[in-house]
Amino acid sequence: MRSPALLAACCASSALLVAATLAAPPAPSAVKLLYPLAGTVRKPGPVRVLLAAPKGAPMPSAAWDGKPLRLSRMAFDPAWTAPTPLQRTSDLLGDRSAMDLWLAAPVAAAGKHTLQAAGRSLALTVNAAAAKGLALAVAHPKPASATCSGCHTVTQGLLGDAGTPGACAGCHDDAAVQTIHKHVTEPLRRCAMCHDPHEAARPNLLCATKEKLCSRCHALGHSKG
Repeated sequence: MRSPALLAACCASSALLVAATLAAPPAPSAVKLLYPLAGTVRKPGPVRVLLAAPKGAPMPSAAWDGKPLRLSRMAFDPAWTAPTPLQRTSDLLGDRSAMDLWLAAPVAAAGKHTLQAAGRSLALTVNAAAAKGLALAVAHPKPASATCSGCHTVTQGLLGDAGTPGACAGCHDDAAVQTIHKHVTEPLRRCAMCHDPHEAARPNLLCATKEKLCSRCHALGHSKG
């Protein structure tokens, strides 16, 4: 029979183990690096860093140029959890109800930079123009704010939908959208079906080639230009 002292020691050890387990940061495999995009060049200025980690987990580990990167947590509004079809960010993220977002926006001068996060080491080139073999990343001109409230609804610190076209209408009116796209307006209201609202490696924030995007609604080869 174990002595009371031994039992107390075992209980204390178990409590410490449980506490350590609860406080442990999520494993890199459970963390998803959504942005920035690999294999791109970006202009000098703030770089949007966006990670997704299991809901309620401590801040994931991240470093910018070898220095710890402080991330801000943003939880999803329970009313906005289901994946949104045909949106790149939604495809990367999956089930929002099980995830939290972690954000940062380090300011990068021209040159080479390294982001370490989600078990990856991402080499980034910051320059005013594209480089050989690397596309120029196009970021949405809205500021990479800690709250995302430039486009999303944010209620009591919870991130809600950036409903289209409402979130876009302040800068892009129907007449301009129809003129630019040479297309009737109604199908274009699902903006994120073709544009990544955060960052893309193609002009105009397109998330795929024009032919591939048009084929989502039209038979391949229907689009012109």
